[in-house]
Amino acid sequence: MYTDRQRIEDCIIPASFYGVLQSHVKNGIGDPEEYKQKLAMLRRVVEKAIGNNQKLVRRLDRMMAKLNKHFVKHKFTTRKVVLAISEWNRILLDSGAIDDNLNPEYYDFLKYIKDTIIKEGYGTIENFEKIDASALKHVPILHQIAEKEGYFT
Repeated sequence: MYTDRQRIEDCIIPASFYGVLQSHVKNGIGDPEEYKQKLAMLRRVVEKAIGNNQKLVRRLDRMMAKLNKHFVKHKFTTRKVVLAISEWNRILLDSGAIDDNLNPEYYDFLKYIKDTIIKEGYGTIENFEKIDASALKHVPILHQIAEKEGYFT
């Protein structure tokens, strides 16, 4: 049975990427039309898991607020958020903590994140290794934040 907790867990990473892409669009980074398509796909992934169940929407919003508070407190750039969320996503998928059958489009998106945004976009940034190392140090903290809310336990 697909529980409410599992539904939220399956939405945390896509919702995080959604926020990053919205930030990119707002700041004029990248191709807005391409991002518009990616945002629509991420929205479909979340809707598939939680639909328009307002109770689940509120739970996801609370979880996202906790993560965003951490990002703001530690002055994360969008690139650092992408790196941290990407690594957390990899760990969660490898451990089986999140559903690996969400949506084929979503896995194309993860490949896009890895190949396009991280390699091509962020790979040319000065101090990339330092940013990457810092982002990776926060992954266990992000997981702890989720566990305190009852997810991935």
